Amino acid sequence: TTATATSATATATATATDVNGQPVELTYVWKVGSTTVKTTSDTLSLTDTLDLSTISTEVVGNTVSVEVTPNDGTVNGTVVTATRTLANNSAPRATVALTPTSPTVNSVLTATATAADVNGQAVNLTYVWKVGLTTVKTTSATSSLTDTLDMSTINQDIVGEVVTVEVTPSDGLLSGTLVSASRTIV
Repeated sequence: TTATATSATATATATATDVNGQPVELTYVWKVGSTTVKTTSDTLSLTDTLDLSTISTEVVGNTVSVEVTPNDGTVNGTVVTATRTLANNSAPRATVALTPTSPTVNSVLTATATAADVNGQAVNLTYVWKVGLTTVKTTSATSSLTDTLDMSTINQDIVGEVVTVEVTPSDGLLSGTLVSASRTIV
């Protein structure tokens, strides 16, 4: 089998021959730990897949295995098993920059983020905007790498206040480290 990250698709690739030249059908039995999670029976296909992200019994550090049984229409051949350990899901990462560098009370601030996940999972970002210690806007679980705050909508005297945007990345399973950027209103 290939692909051992918990968000990946595992692929089994088999070879099959019969000394009598008969077609060989294969049965694939997929297990996570000792629990059978998928069975593909009586197929001529030499490959079969298992989408690990759909398995509710999936546990990091557990094993995923596939047992392949050949059959020539009369008798089963020897069962062959391949096993891999499910890898740890790493938290996604993000960075954020804030423009313009010298915003005024009428500026529109733009947060521009980057997001990455070493496991290849989609990353959503949550933006939390604060003036001083007061949260003034939250944009939750978006795939957008930008978010804005129109300073003219803030109903208070904010000259000299620090505006901060906090960005938290999430891959749907884990949240990454919060990153932030700040500007002082001039």
